[in-house]
Amino acid sequence: TEFVEDVVQLLQQHTNHDILLQVIDVAASKDECLKDSRVIGSLIKYLSVKKLSPRAATVLTYIAAEIPESISDENARTILAVALPLCFNNGDTNINCYLSLICNMTLQESLSEMFLKLYFNKDKHEKSVFHKSIQYFLDNNPQSIPIPVEIIENPQEVAEYFNMIDHWQHMGNILCNLCRIEEFRKMMFKQDLNYIPRLLAQIRSKNEIRRRGAVSTLRTMLFDPVNHWWLVVEINILKYLCYPLVVPVAYTEKERSGMDSLLWMRSDALAATAPVQENEEGNPGLHTDGMMVTTSTATDAKNDVSP
Repeated sequence: TEFVEDVVQLLQQHTNHDILLQVIDVAASKDECLKDSRVIGSLIKYLSVKKLSPRAATVLTYIAAEIPESISDENARTILAVALPLCFNNGDTNINCYLSLICNMTLQESLSEMFLKLYFNKDKHEKSVFHKSIQYFLDNNPQSIPIPVEIIENPQEVAEYFNMIDHWQHMGNILCNLCRIEEFRKMMFKQDLNYIPRLLAQIRSKNEIRRRGAVSTLRTMLFDPVNHWWLVVEINILKYLCYPLVVPVAYTEKERSGMDSLLWMRSDALAATAPVQENEEGNPGLHTDGMMVTTSTATDAKNDVSP
């Protein structure tokens, strides 16, 4: 249509970043624009432009979730090649935005395989950029970030708070998607890398996105029964999975018999500090078909981009 042609022309020929941001917003309001390969190509180009990158990434995240058929294999490869390196600028507050894009881009197993071919070197994984990104996610101490008292009762404000301070929270969702690939699961299970115990620790995070991502990744990994004994007996995975489900009830000595001390001590602590509170949320949000960062519309999504 004439409208789409006008948007394409502006995206391809204009150089003023402020105007281009407005044009991207206009394009984001019309699915016919977002389905156009030229619009998608322009958005991909603007991933490399500092001022435009977060907005372009947010709109591409929506496209990847809602109209993935609009993204060609060539464009998908370019997006995946560009997105991850953007996450390693320590001064960038939009890392969550780029990880959200990678998460939605890896919903399809074929694109997960494409991503791994780009970033996963099975011989020198310890030096790879993707190994570095996993380390950033797992290095977080899940209990080190207290939630401000004034927002603790408001789930929306808590989510926004973690979105600002926890730049690597969506990495668990990406791991869930990639663990559908057998080669990647085998790498995650390598005991010398110590990934599994550190992933289990994330289940105790106060950040719901981290918890969901960690549990969903573990669930996907459990499709390989050969590792069940190691997980259940040696790693004691059930202790970590049960931790978020503990209720504030003081158990008797008889009830504590045979129970992991971490669980009954957690229960005692909850009972002592908040005897009338309801259980902590423990719904892990499991998805066998991969994890997606929730999207509404591309226009609404612009509010998720940090200034």
